[in-house]
Amino acid sequence: MKNQLREVPKFENIKEIIYHSVELYPENIAFTIKEKKEENKVEYKNITYTQLLKDINVLGTALYAKGLQGKRIAIIGKNQYHWAISHLACTN
Repeated sequence: MKNQLREVPKFENIKEIIYHSVELYPENIAFTIKEKKEENKVEYKNITYTQLLKDINVLGTALYAKGLQGKRIAIIGKNQYHWAISHLACTN
């Protein structure tokens, strides 16, 4: 039995990967967010690939509307979902 290589799509940037993931796995979980509710209680919220893309596009559109297209933007914050969305919204 010969080893067969699997064909994989080629992507130019991370946005193409996200769009591709939304096409293939729209309701699969892309992120899980841990949210503190009360003193000792936490809740987990799942973010699907569809919601991820929506969040990225909403922020990207808002940045564009503020005239920030092509500008340098600094993202400062803790490693969390909102940071990832900010980063992805700023990438071309």
